[in-house]
Amino acid sequence: MLTTSLIFQDANTQRSSALINLLAAVGASSQYGRLRTAIAYATYSGCRDLVSRFEKSVAGWQDLQKLWLISFDFGHTEASALEYLHAVPNSEVRIPGATNLLQNRLMPQYCFHPKTFVFDSGGDIGGAPYAMVISSGNLTLSGLHAGVEHGTALVWTDPLSEAEHATLQIVQSQYLWWDEAWETAETLTPALLTQYRQIRPIRPARPKEDDTFAVRPFASASPREVEADPGVDWAHARCFWIETQELYKNRGRDRAGNQIDLKRGTRVFFGFPPRTVPRNTVLGQITLQYENRPSRSRSVRYANNSMDKVNLPIPGNDGPENYDNTVVHFERLEPKRFRVTLGSDEEAQVWKQKSAEQGMREELAGGREFGFYN
Repeated sequence: MLTTSLIFQDANTQRSSALINLLAAVGASSQYGRLRTAIAYATYSGCRDLVSRFEKSVAGWQDLQKLWLISFDFGHTEASALEYLHAVPNSEVRIPGATNLLQNRLMPQYCFHPKTFVFDSGGDIGGAPYAMVISSGNLTLSGLHAGVEHGTALVWTDPLSEAEHATLQIVQSQYLWWDEAWETAETLTPALLTQYRQIRPIRPARPKEDDTFAVRPFASASPREVEADPGVDWAHARCFWIETQELYKNRGRDRAGNQIDLKRGTRVFFGFPPRTVPRNTVLGQITLQYENRPSRSRSVRYANNSMDKVNLPIPGNDGPENYDNTVVHFERLEPKRFRVTLGSDEEAQVWKQKSAEQGMREELAGGREFGFYN
């Protein structure tokens, strides 16, 4: 059987993480023995993120042979990314045209610009299973999650029709290119990596893909409460919902509470960075509007109980009579401006289904469910 998939990633229109989800799905589509890649540019944060996802989705990931063909062109690839991939079990990293690039201040004669991943059985074994992903995205957080990227995947699994087998043979014969590129590329060694590190700073400083506002907080070296996967999706989702129980009576014993506890890291949905902060830190202000009532500025903070906490519109005033035992729904209207509603049982089921379909339905340790969707 031949299965074809297309992705059109664009965090501007809430289509984030389409590429990494496609790669994970393809890697999980069968039992493979080898991964071959050809990648223009890579960053440490992008490599770490992809490997983390593959560890969860690809059967036998530790034993899988991993061959990484990544360029030095223009110095865009981070040395730490290459070092990281080299340390991944059963990995080998090679650099096309490495010596010439080092001799010419990383300026290539011909650009190495593919973004291709191929899973197969390994060695000289032909036929299915065989999977190929070709996209526009580099091995960076931006490329995998937030950038405007397009991609396609072709997956062959047994049984194959005669036409599907013929198509696979054509693809495999064309991808003999990779074998030639791999054989002529230079193996990454400590000496080669040291030379690259020494020459790379000579190139004029310029912004990198992972300096974009969408992923920069997840690419920094600072400790984080949530990583890029799933943090980028949470940060760019249009809607967020969460089940409540009886809220803490922060306004007095006989008055309905308005402080809702959220999973640590949920702050990114409200526009705050994921970095670790001390407990009882006010993260900032957001604007909340309950249904069509007046908008109010409310605080978000990291509370003493190690949870993110949002102050909701005051019950009975700017909000509903109470928020107890409901499902609270936030819809992004503008950056840091949200509409708040309470869902009926039917509405809550729709929200939960959407979150489940998009891989963003979660559960807190206490059993309360929450989720995001676009």
